[in-house]
Amino acid sequence: MNVKIQGSGNGTYANTGSCVAVTNYLQHEDLERMKKGEEVQPFFNQFRDYVSAREVTFKIDNNKAKLSRTDAKFYVITVSPSEKELRCMGRTPQECAEALRRYIRQDVMRNYAEGFGKGLKSDDVEYYAKIHFNRDGESDSDMHAHIIVSRKDRSNTRKLSPKTNHTGKKNCGNVKGGFDRTDFFRKCESSFDRRMGFDREPEESFDYLNAVKNGNPIVIGTTGFTPEQKAELDAIAQNGRVFWSPNMSVGVNVLLELLPELVQMLGPDYDLEMVELHHNRKKDSPSGTALRLAESLASARDWDLKDVACYHREGIIGERPKKEIGVQAIRGGDVVGVHTVYFMGPGERIEVTHHAHSRENFAQGALRAASWLPGQPSGKVYAMGDILKSRLK
Repeated sequence: MNVKIQGSGNGTYANTGSCVAVTNYLQHEDLERMKKGEEVQPFFNQFRDYVSAREVTFKIDNNKAKLSRTDAKFYVITVSPSEKELRCMGRTPQECAEALRRYIRQDVMRNYAEGFGKGLKSDDVEYYAKIHFNRDGESDSDMHAHIIVSRKDRSNTRKLSPKTNHTGKKNCGNVKGGFDRTDFFRKCESSFDRRMGFDREPEESFDYLNAVKNGNPIVIGTTGFTPEQKAELDAIAQNGRVFWSPNMSVGVNVLLELLPELVQMLGPDYDLEMVELHHNRKKDSPSGTALRLAESLASARDWDLKDVACYHREGIIGERPKKEIGVQAIRGGDVVGVHTVYFMGPGERIEVTHHAHSRENFAQGALRAASWLPGQPSGKVYAMGDILKSRLK
């Protein structure tokens, strides 16, 4: 969900004077749609589904008590769902428009009002929104909305500036309170996901996109990445600092360092198998940790995991190939995570098991990565093994 707050300068969203230019601009697609006999979305606010453009201009332009000539009089919030998000909102443009209207009223403007930390509710904000079906006149896949928001609340007594960052701080000069835009964008995303039941991919999240945009160090503990997604991480790492570990546990990452040595020491006569157990709510199988462990085993024998992995056995399958690594998954209960690697050779078996008793060790590992990563150069995707090795230097 792309949400922006605009307003300044001398362009379309110049906001120190009347909002009439913005109001007129926001009607740019109406005439073309009416010529085609297509639906036009009117301005609306928290109380009414239809507000005329003339009333919007009048209300905003006259809600400016004690603002100077050069003060901002209004801001424009733009809400742009992605094509994937729109598919989740409805089956027709009309359904999507109605869902977007509810989302603006019940989520976006509530998050906006609460973001000032002044005990405001959405009903206290003077705003008028308008939904556009498209930008290019051809596709309904880029539906979006613009919200004109007054600098003053509806009582015309309190100044509301979303461009002020002094949230929760003292000694801020003439600014009292403030507005955390990052928190606002994050809450708009999470409330959309809850309302629409949208299952957001990690690379679609505001935090991820914001970190990439600003070149912030990125610590990722998500599993289930596709090869294409891993390639994207590699590309980002060329100019930024990226840390990715499918398991933040120190113990698991020690295993990643030790297992290849065991493979080498035991030799080719030992069959390699793995079983992983997780809770019944886990979505991916095998786990990202199991795949990473299996990759380390395969690499130690100069194999490519995709050529030798066996995730399922059933029926009369014949003898087990020597060039094979079995990876089996079990799901049930509230198991945090158990990974067991089997080295099975002539007359003996070695089992190496890691038990995760709680998720606290994952959190501790993530914090360790977050404190370590900023001091590293760009150019590669770092892993927990890099931290462990750095401690030995």
